[in-house]
Amino acid sequence: MLDNKALTEFVEAVVRRQFSDAVVDHVAVKPDLDHDGDPILRVTVVVQDEHAKLDPAKMVETSRSLWFELGDAGVEDFPIVSYMTKSDAAGLREPV
Repeated sequence: MLDNKALTEFVEAVVRRQFSDAVVDHVAVKPDLDHDGDPILRVTVVVQDEHAKLDPAKMVETSRSLWFELGDAGVEDFPIVSYMTKSDAAGLREPV
């Protein structure tokens, strides 16, 4: 299993392959459990404000790629991916 820093770097690399670096500001990853107690990864992709309208096909492919590539790396946690703009992330009580 990857440590949290390596896991975040791994996930961010997969996300950046789907979207250009100009689109993605940063990616946050938080291990968690779903309502059944199964391990998941809460992945938050923070995009630049001017790129708020993302291509839905790329969003779906990102989730799919993450699931397969994490599995290949030995990570069984299911990725739950959400997206927000940098300005929305700045308004949160807890930083993303």
